[in-house]
Amino acid sequence: LEAKLGDVITLTGRGTKSAAGTGLFVESVKLASGETRELDKAPPRPEKLEKVGQIQRMLRDPMGNVDRLLLADGTLVRLRPDGSTAGLTVGQTVKIDGRGHGKHVFAQSIATPSGTPLYAAPDAPPTPPAERPKLEDVEVSATITSALRDPRGNVEVLLLSDGSTVTVRGRLA
Repeated sequence: LEAKLGDVITLTGRGTKSAAGTGLFVESVKLASGETRELDKAPPRPEKLEKVGQIQRMLRDPMGNVDRLLLADGTLVRLRPDGSTAGLTVGQTVKIDGRGHGKHVFAQSIATPSGTPLYAAPDAPPTPPAERPKLEDVEVSATITSALRDPRGNVEVLLLSDGSTVTVRGRLA
């Protein structure tokens, strides 16, 4: 993605808007240059990881669930949306056990550094919620404040100046 911090971009996709911000699955990005990019996909295989860090931000998916944590060192921690995040707060130091690559972790469990459990991914496969919020067509124009990348260097999440969390599924072609 040829965008840098401070660029104003326009994103289109499917998602929801709420007082907490906009969450969307991006389908295309119009860059500051006027060029439009579409999406493409390819994830790597994860390995066992353990991380300790401070929660800087809790990120919401297009359905409004907290599905990721951004740690102060830039580590992006993925959570199952059907796991309870009630014990997690911004500013808290946590120990994360999971799978992933480098600064990308799929959390199996999260605890305080002394071992008090705060989050555990459910053992069963995710169950669909009884009622999901209806996704609507969303367009957001705001300044990029942070671009979080997957292990291959592709943009995975954009944090925008208006508080929006933008999920980029796949690679921007």
